[in-house]
Amino acid sequence: MTDASPDQAPGPIRFTFRGTEVFRPGAEMFPAYTVSDARIEDGVMIAVLRGVDPHPDGGIPPTRLTAGQSVSDARAGTFTLLHVSPQVGGLAPGTRPFATAIEFQPAPGFALAPGWDVD
Repeated sequence: MTDASPDQAPGPIRFTFRGTEVFRPGAEMFPAYTVSDARIEDGVMIAVLRGVDPHPDGGIPPTRLTAGQSVSDARAGTFTLLHVSPQVGGLAPGTRPFATAIEFQPAPGFALAPGWDVD
């Protein structure tokens, strides 16, 4: 697990949502993030990011992003929508047809879960 010092954040993490995956970058169960309504509309990549955290300073309400836009969770860090692309073949029933890539820049002091070590 990486514990960033209070004045230094670890480097960014890239994650691709496929289907109904949940992104849990922290050392605890929450915060947790999901993507919905991913699509390409008139050539613009769009997705809605939502973060759930019972901590009063954390979480993100459902936020519509286009590629390159960012939204921040005051407790965890900043998310930027990188890319939305169609998935082809082998999709399970109920699976979303788009893969959505985000970049997560952890906030200084945010404890990452094991496996997200990026130093």
